[in-house]
Amino acid sequence: MKEETAVTDEQQGDEPARVPVIAHEEPDETTDVLPDETSAAPPDVPQKHSPLWKDMLRVMLVYAGGYLAMQVVVSVIMTVFIVALDPQIQTYLTGRTNMGETLTAVMNDPATSQFLLQRLSAYGMLTTIVGDLAAIALYLVIRKKKLVTTDITTTRAVNNRWLELGAALVFVLGIQLVLSLVDSLISLTGYDPSSVQANLLGSDTSTVVGFVGIVIIVPFLEEWMFRGAVLRQLAPYGANFAIVTQALLFAFWHSNLYQGVFAFVVGLVLGYVAYNFSLKWSYALHATSNATAFLFGASWMPEWAGWTFFSLACAASIVIIVYFRKVVPLLVAEGASTTDHPFRQGWRNPAFIAIVAVMFVICCVMMVVAGS
Repeated sequence: MKEETAVTDEQQGDEPARVPVIAHEEPDETTDVLPDETSAAPPDVPQKHSPLWKDMLRVMLVYAGGYLAMQVVVSVIMTVFIVALDPQIQTYLTGRTNMGETLTAVMNDPATSQFLLQRLSAYGMLTTIVGDLAAIALYLVIRKKKLVTTDITTTRAVNNRWLELGAALVFVLGIQLVLSLVDSLISLTGYDPSSVQANLLGSDTSTVVGFVGIVIIVPFLEEWMFRGAVLRQLAPYGANFAIVTQALLFAFWHSNLYQGVFAFVVGLVLGYVAYNFSLKWSYALHATSNATAFLFGASWMPEWAGWTFFSLACAASIVIIVYFRKVVPLLVAEGASTTDHPFRQGWRNPAFIAIVAVMFVICCVMMVVAGS
């Protein structure tokens, strides 16, 4: 693969049709060798000590730490603040204690638990945003100043590649029809998989705060984390490896298998866009996808409108797949790594295996608990 130099949107001139830029960024202090030096470890050096092995260890430990920070630490802190500051909760507790009940008895009452869950759910989006911010901060450990510089700003001019961006957007929108169809089929069994996502996000998703969070803030934070920090940390080991790995971690980040499958496919598309264009374009696609889902999922929107829109997008996606059927193998070949067997090396890392296994169990449990 020929080495290229990243350019900004302001730079003009003809460029090659498709040049992966991120794969050739200079490794930071946490990377032991240059990307082209990772192709073969010396015979006397154990494979587990390769730069890829160590980078995967760093990424997975930070990923696990970020998930714990979001789901446990931030959730506990936010719960304490909400209970202490929410006026409705304080009125409820004060009213019960003024009637002669002890605070312990009130808190142990199932009715109190139900009321607190409803009130905490009203702050679900805010808790998600704070949790994502806490998780992103941990990536400073491996990305350092690049987390707030090149991970966000590196970009290439689109030039004559608008068709690629348009195809990526249509494909992402078309996937939502498949998700809706699967949702409808599963619902026939009496289990509503879409309720899992709603319960995890909270009851404020249909409000203005929910719209701002789902369409503007959360997509940016997720793109920054996965298509920024994770993708660029692993990019020296090949586009295919970096894109697929970040998509897999992005899928598990959603904490339920139902949405995770959709997130994995979308993560692949967004990863390709971020790798070959910039984070701003993957963010634009992510935000647009969330906005259409929010819009057509609104209670005032006729159901037929959503089905019609996403059906057209799905039909266009099929046309795009047929049109680009000969291009995909070339993209896969172009994204091949100079590192020997990056998937074998990276995915056999004990940290990767253990954390992915734990995340899979968590997703299964959340499907049962949040869906009940």
